[in-house]
Amino acid sequence: MKSSSDVGIEKELEEMEQLARSGLEIKGNQRNKGLSIWTFNLSIPQEMSEEFARIKIAAFTNSSICKMMGFPYYYLTITKQNDDERYYVVKQDTADSVLALVKQIAEKLPNNCLEMRQIKRERLGTRAFPDYYWSNLGPWAKESANEDSYINTIDPIMIDTFKKMIIEKRPQTVFTVIDAGGGKGRLAKKFIEAAEEMGVTLNYALIEPDQSQCEEAQKVFAEMGSDAKVFRASLDQFRSSPDFENYKNSADFVISSGGPLNLQVVSRDDAIANLDILRELLNEDGCIIAAGKSKLALKK
Repeated sequence: MKSSSDVGIEKELEEMEQLARSGLEIKGNQRNKGLSIWTFNLSIPQEMSEEFARIKIAAFTNSSICKMMGFPYYYLTITKQNDDERYYVVKQDTADSVLALVKQIAEKLPNNCLEMRQIKRERLGTRAFPDYYWSNLGPWAKESANEDSYINTIDPIMIDTFKKMIIEKRPQTVFTVIDAGGGKGRLAKKFIEAAEEMGVTLNYALIEPDQSQCEEAQKVFAEMGSDAKVFRASLDQFRSSPDFENYKNSADFVISSGGPLNLQVVSRDDAIANLDILRELLNEDGCIIAAGKSKLALKK
């Protein structure tokens, strides 16, 4: 039985769909034609909706042309649990109501179900930066806002996801975690501390190709009194090393935060190759917790 808040989401979703039907329904997917400055993308957990699975609202890129032609501003995609999709051009006089409903629904969903203000042109045009960019002396490290976005936004979501998965895996108390592209150990420290709070033990391995960041990670682990291991290698280098066999099919969790799946770090082909390597590391019930810009759609 659904809670009252879940029923509220269902009603808001139905009301949003009714408003969308008052606009123009487009046959087939037109999402890449003249769109979009930004999108608001929501995934609806099945336990919170018997009918709806995903909603996405996008803004037209050229509002002046929209005004001149009398077209509305927004384009709505509604995906049902049976994978049926509907595409609507939202009428201008209902756009504010649709946006308000989308935001109400977003407030009731878990953080990991939200993708707000996704800059589509930036995401689709993402290219990998040179290795130096990501080093301790590179431009990324010198811009504090970059790390702040991870500390204040991305890290909490990843830790919260990890805790929920630990609860699902109880009564297991020992877990193998592989941190791919783990950098200076910022996120590793938080994972290890979260595990200690929950009374579980982590066999933690961090893989990082940059020497200076590996050294920082080793200092972090030493200060914590942790026996976490640090491997200086890219994923393809690690796969060719003897250590790979020790971890193959062993990981309960593989962590990737802005690392080898991120298209600002590697090319799309390299990201796909890295994903194949990460899958080899997982045990039968293992999972990947990943964050970063990527065109890859990950499915179990």
